Amino acid sequence: MERKCGVRVRGHARGGASAAGARPPDRGRATLPRVVRAGRARPPATGALGTGPAPDLVVPPRGGRASPRARDPATRPGSPAHAALAAARPRGRAARPLGPRGRVRRGARVETQVTRLTLERVTFRYPATEAPALEDVSLEVRGGEVVALVGSVGAGASTLLLVAGDLAPRVVGGRLEGRVSFDGEGPRAIVLPAPWTQLSGMAFTVWDEVAFGPANLGLPRDEISRQVDQAVARLDLEALTSRDPTTLSGGELQRVIVAGILAMRPALLLLDEPTAELDPVGARTLWKLVRTLAGEGTAIVMATSELDALPAITDRVVWLERGRVAATGPAALLASDALVVANMGTTVAAVWRAAGLPPPYPLTVAHAAQRWERR
Repeated sequence: MERKCGVRVRGHARGGASAAGARPPDRGRATLPRVVRAGRARPPATGALGTGPAPDLVVPPRGGRASPRARDPATRPGSPAHAALAAARPRGRAARPLGPRGRVRRGARVETQVTRLTLERVTFRYPATEAPALEDVSLEVRGGEVVALVGSVGAGASTLLLVAGDLAPRVVGGRLEGRVSFDGEGPRAIVLPAPWTQLSGMAFTVWDEVAFGPANLGLPRDEISRQVDQAVARLDLEALTSRDPTTLSGGELQRVIVAGILAMRPALLLLDEPTAELDPVGARTLWKLVRTLAGEGTAIVMATSELDALPAITDRVVWLERGRVAATGPAALLASDALVVANMGTTVAAVWRAAGLPPPYPLTVAHAAQRWERR
């Protein structure tokens, strides 16, 4: 027994009357796209924000603007970009999430040998500013690698993610120098700290919201259903699939946005303060998921202030200061004297130094206990 589960469109998103009681998601603010898909460059779309050629796919702007994918031959003229999801999805529980005990997708080991993201001597300035937000930044990220960007406010971590995601300067404007390249079979996708800015505004249920991205990728209907159910299970959203996304809490909505990203199977995942709206339990679950995704071959770059979580997650730390790379190294860098003095070290390392104990400082509580026993 199956039921129809196409993505239902809010009336105001297609020019008609809104559903009774529906709250318009567009509040007059511009929104950043959720994902950019690699492909051949196309002429810039009329009315597009920023300058330069438009990518093959931008998904999904908030407020009902049509995606460039609407021009795809698979979508009939005049139909919304998500019309590909007219298929029925099966009843029943979602597929079991792929966790540490789950099956890693075939080819993950090969993917870890591929450089997904390359920034070569990148300098970026926002519009109407002379001081660069990024200056002479070079970085390579391979498949299966987790790279953490740390730095004080204004250091350039969020800007680096926008540049890596092809949103700066294409969407936000500005001037870019240097070379940025991406190589991956899947798209590159970004999760921003404010989840409501990435809500499509075109779906009545959480399930349809998560399906919005895969539908815009033009995937087969059964594949959309399979990937959405898996992403929903990974973020523990089964109980919320029939809820209206606009009625969710900040933490719930953050998980929905992450699920929508994962349903598109990105080759490069960019996370900007991904736990900002989550409680401690939700944050721990997300960090475990990050490590699982890396084990499957996904390249991950994240900016976070949750420094104590990084030793168990990240393969490499990049310390940014005033838009430049000040230092890079393994997670142990967070226990170095320079980062501790700059308030960029772990809590244990900071406490050890404040107590007047000699370096090297311990990175974690377990390291501190070992050091203390040897005194």
